[in-house]
Amino acid sequence: MGFQELLNIMEKLRGERGCPWDKEQTRESLKPFILEEAYEFIEAIDQGEPEKMMEELGDLLLRQVFSRNLTAFLDLCFNKIAFKDGPVRPEGRGGSPSCENLKT
Repeated sequence: MGFQELLNIMEKLRGERGCPWDKEQTRESLKPFILEEAYEFIEAIDQGEPEKMMEELGDLLLRQVFSRNLTAFLDLCFNKIAFKDGPVRPEGRGGSPSCENLKT
């Protein structure tokens, strides 16, 4: 399954004939789920379980898809990477092309 298929499924779930629970969700109502998934991801890191880490990151991405603002989210991700990492920084952004200057 591709990323576009995930978006299409979510659109159906939240659409007019979709799932009532999915349609009711807001950023506010999703906060406890996002927090739970983040803690589960940290737990998987602490336990050194790569498959569990991937599962929990998938759950976090799903919560972002729920928020209906995926384009803004992806733009933010791109801008963070482009700003921090010189080798992929767009022309005119300035700064060092070195990866050694990265900060979180």
